[in-house]
Amino acid sequence: IKTKDGKTAADFSASDEKIMAVLQGKPVPHDDQINLAAATCDLSVTETAAILEADARLHSSSTLHSGSDQALSVLSFNIRYAEYEGPHAWPLRCHKVADLVTWNTPDIVGMQEVTTKQFEDLGKLLPEFTRIGEPRDSRENAEHAPLFFRTNKFDLLHSGTFWLSETPSEKGSVGWDAAEPRTATYAVLRSKTWQDKRSVIAINTHLDHEGKDNRPKAISVILDKIGELLATEAQNGNGLSMVLLTGDLNDKDTSEVYKKITNSNLKDLTRSTVDTQRRCFGPTDTLTGWVDEYSGRMDFIFGRFEEWAVQSCAVLDNDVWGDNLKASDHRAVVAHLRHR
Repeated sequence: IKTKDGKTAADFSASDEKIMAVLQGKPVPHDDQINLAAATCDLSVTETAAILEADARLHSSSTLHSGSDQALSVLSFNIRYAEYEGPHAWPLRCHKVADLVTWNTPDIVGMQEVTTKQFEDLGKLLPEFTRIGEPRDSRENAEHAPLFFRTNKFDLLHSGTFWLSETPSEKGSVGWDAAEPRTATYAVLRSKTWQDKRSVIAINTHLDHEGKDNRPKAISVILDKIGELLATEAQNGNGLSMVLLTGDLNDKDTSEVYKKITNSNLKDLTRSTVDTQRRCFGPTDTLTGWVDEYSGRMDFIFGRFEEWAVQSCAVLDNDVWGDNLKASDHRAVVAHLRHR
C-alpha cells in the first residue's frame, strides 16, 4: 500500500507509528483511520469519514453477501456470443467472465447471449454453480438465456424455458416483429440455508433488438408466467421469499417495457439501494461496445419482495483484468440483498 505521493511503510520513521500501521495493514483507532486515509487518498476528511463509515456498516453486517445465511446476491451479465477470431475471441475472454462472476460472489446469475459452447465452458469454469437453460432454436451453437445458482445454497424445485412469442411452448418460435427467437429461463429454488427455508422464483431473459412491438408483448408473456408460477407455488403450499427478473431488455428505463415491469410491482434493484436511496456504485451505462463506442442502460435486475432490502448494488467494470481487453461488450450488474 502506498500514499498518494508514492511512499510506502519503509519511507517513514518508527515515530510515524500510525501511518506505518495503516500502510502495513494493521488495525488502528477509527479516528486515525479517517485522517490517515484522507492523507493517502485525494479526498477530504469529511468525504473519507463518510466512505469508511458506510463500508463499516456494510462489512459489519452479519447478512452481507453470499457468506451469510440471510443474504442473497444476484448478478446479470450479457457475456457476448462466442467468436473465435480477433482480440475478442471467446478463448481470450472466458476466464475473465468466470473471474467476474467468482469475484462478486453471486448466489444467482442470469446470463445472456450464451452459446452452447459457452454454456458448456462456463459449466467447467464455475463448478460451484448448477446451470439451467435451453438453446433458443435448433441451430448449432445457438444462444441460451441461462440461469446459474449456487448448488450449496439452493435446491431446484422445478425449472424450464419458454419462448417469447404467441406460442411460448413452441421451441424456436419467433414473436411478432422480432428478428430472432427469444427465450426466458425460470427456476423455482428453495433455500438450504435461510432460516425460513422459503423459495425464490428466478427468471432470466434477453429481449429482441429489433422491431417495436415484440418487446412489450414479450414482457407480458414473462409477467403471465410469473403469475402462473406464483399461483402454482401458492397451491402447493410453498412459502415464497421473492421473485427475481434478470435480463438485457434491449430497451431503456424510459421505455414501455421498463414501465410494464415496474408497474407490476417488480422494483429496479440496480438503480439505488432501498435502505439509503444512494445511487448504485459504478457507471450508469451497461452497454459499452468493445471500445466504448456505445452507451446505454439496458441490463437490469428486478425484484418483488417484502421482508428483504437491497443492501448495495453496482454496475461492474468489464475491463476485468485491467488490460483494456473487455470480458464483454456489456457491463454486468449486481445487487446484494439482506433479510430485514
